[in-house]
Order: sequence, then structure tokens, then C-alpha cells
Amino acid sequence: MNILDQEQLLLEGLAANDKKAVETIYRENYLTIQSFIVKNNGYPDDARDIFQEAMIVLYEKVRSGTFELNCLIKTYVYSVSRRLWLKRLQQLNRPIGSLLHAVDAAPMAGIDAPRHSLPMRRFLYALLFISLLAAFASAQSASAAANPLGLFWDNSFTGIQDYYHPGALLVAGNCNRYDERFETARKAGAEVIAYFNPIEVYDHLPCKLNADFYMGARENVPLWPFPAPGVRVNWPKTHMTDMRAGSEWSNHVVDFITQIMREGKMDGVFLDNIGARMWDRAKWKEWSKQEQDAWMEGNIDLVRRIDAARREIDPDFIIVTNNVWDLSNGDKRGFEGEKYVDGVMMEHAKPNDYKRKYAGRPFGDGRHRRVLVMANSEEEAQEWADVPGVTHVAYQENYKHPGKPLVPFRQLKDRQRHH
Repeated sequence: MNILDQEQLLLEGLAANDKKAVETIYRENYLTIQSFIVKNNGYPDDARDIFQEAMIVLYEKVRSGTFELNCLIKTYVYSVSRRLWLKRLQQLNRPIGSLLHAVDAAPMAGIDAPRHSLPMRRFLYALLFISLLAAFASAQSASAAANPLGLFWDNSFTGIQDYYHPGALLVAGNCNRYDERFETARKAGAEVIAYFNPIEVYDHLPCKLNADFYMGARENVPLWPFPAPGVRVNWPKTHMTDMRAGSEWSNHVVDFITQIMREGKMDGVFLDNIGARMWDRAKWKEWSKQEQDAWMEGNIDLVRRIDAARREIDPDFIIVTNNVWDLSNGDKRGFEGEKYVDGVMMEHAKPNDYKRKYAGRPFGDGRHRRVLVMANSEEEAQEWADVPGVTHVAYQENYKHPGKPLVPFRQLKDRQRHH
């Protein structure tokens, strides 16, 4: 059966209010629409409304009996959603991004659907709405079932066998990523990602494995040049590195992580501190706008190039950053970084409205989101596990090794295994 035949079967299922057809169309299109709307001055709730309206347009077209689809369903749904969102932005008097002015990839003759009688329309809408609610509920249930997370910073590996399960995500430390126990965990179905801290170099490197990342020796690493090399410090006994786009250090980090991809011994990387801005401890608010912009642009450029490498070498390679891409001042430029990563870790984050909403942000292309939360207590970890968008949770008094898993394991099927 070719793709057009499959699309036609989906349309026939939609017309008949078939639950599986509605869920398939939802699953194959919703994240794309959500990503588009969030990147164009909208919010996840807006995406839900617009997607539902687009589905109603498609539904009524199909029910008319005269509709002929001359493109893929995803192209049609995207085009309808784009036009509906443009209209909504105009009504809300929000800025209209340049992407919304672009010509549709599949132009169509308007979005007005044929009209049934009012009682019939109400009946049909009710059926479709029930099917859509089921699809949304199914997705919410999946996204609100977080898995255990474990950070193993030292060489004790205490309790690692408790994480030998599909769905677990383990973060290897600076000096232990090639330990055989991580490979055992991977064979058992867990994912293991390697920790790197590109934004700063330790004054005393802890091991040779760490020295390899830092160009062989601490003095070889170029330092952040503002206001002068070696001045900026984010964490005690470290100095911030030259994160400018295209710098020698940035190029080295991309090359090093590219080699990690080629080795195939890790499922991904955990990039500490990478994001659109720095923390207060780095005196971020005292930085000049030129310095802040250089930092943001350099961080975005770094993940963009790492993402480009993984698309060529291993599209299932995971990229997680431990910071946010929100500049928190109404400036949306930082959000570009979210396009190139699969998620973030929210470290010691209180489950307030802002953090909950940020957990639901679209990251990457949505194929394998990984949004991690290191909570402030076991109770908070279990609360975070029910927040839509969060995929892994933990509470650790220290990062040497985790305690017992706090939530059940749930197998993930969004990546191809390579071992």
C-alpha cells in the first residue's frame, strides 16, 4: 500500500469518527503544529485550540463527499493551522512573524468547510470532539508518565543495578563514562548520556578522561574574553571558556562530541550550563548587552552545529542541556536554541506555573523529547512526574549516585537502539 492509499484510509477513518484514525492524525501532526505556534508568539494552549479547529475544517471537508486531497494530510493540516493562527494573531493584536507571511507549500482554496444542517453539525462536532479528547488524553497520559533519572558522578556506582531497566536515563560523570556498568545498563534498555561542561574549565582537571575534553590541559583552553580573559567565573575553582560562535574552543567541543557520536558507546550528551543566559552567580545582570548577546549566540551556535552533526551521524543521539533558553526579559531570540536540543534539565526547580509551562515547551523535532527534573525532595519529584512534558525525574542529596528509583519504569520506543 502506497502513502496516498494510507492517507485515504485515514481520511475515511476520520469521516467515520474512527478513534484510531483521529489518534494517528493527532500523533503525526500535533507536535509540528505546537512547535510552529509556540515559535510564532503563541503558547501550547493556543496550539491545542488551533489544531482542533484545523481538524474540524478537515473533518467537514472530508464529510462533504466532494473533497479531494492533493497533498499529504500533514501539509494540509499545517497550511490550515498556519492560516488560522495568522487570523488569531491579528485578532489578538500580537506580532506576526515573518514565517507567517511565507507562501504555503500547498496552497488551497480557503479554509471554509461545507456546511451541514445545524443539528447534524452539532452531532458531528460532538463525535469529533470526543475522539480528539481521547487523542489528547492519550498523549497527556504518555507525557505525564515520567521515568527514573539517575546521575552517577563518582566511581561507586551504588545502586546502579536498580536502573537496569528500559526507560531509565543515566548521566555519566566526568571520569566514568566508559565504565562497563553503563554498558550493562544500556544492554538492559536504559539510556546513558555523557556529562560535559563546555562553559567552564576546572582549575585542576580531575582525570585524564576529563583532560581529553579540555584540550589535554587546563592552560590550553581559551577563556571567555569579556571583560578580559580569565575574569568571568561561574563556579568556584573554574574559569569560563570562550563560548563565542566559531571560536577555537567551540569548534573543539563540536569535534569532540561528534567523536562521541561516532564511538556509539553513549546514547547522548548532557551539556551542563548551556542555554541562552547565565545564572546570577556569574553576575549575568552586570554583563554588557554585547557580552550577553555574544554568549547567547555562541551557545545557540554550539547546539546548532552539534545537532547538524547528529543528524548526519546518528539522528537518535540525545542532546540535553542543563539550563533554559528563555532570556526572561521578553526577548524571544534565545528560544532558537530549543530547535536543536531534545530537552533540558530543570535543576532544583519548584513546580510553579512558569516551570510547569516551560516543561511543556517543544524541543527539537519532537521525535525523542527528554525533559529532566532534579527535584528538591522525593515528594516534589513525584509531583513533577505527573507534569505534562516531563520525561524523567529524580531527587538526589548529592550527585555521586542516586537512591532508589522514585517512579515506575516505562519503556520508551521513540529511538532506535544501536547496541
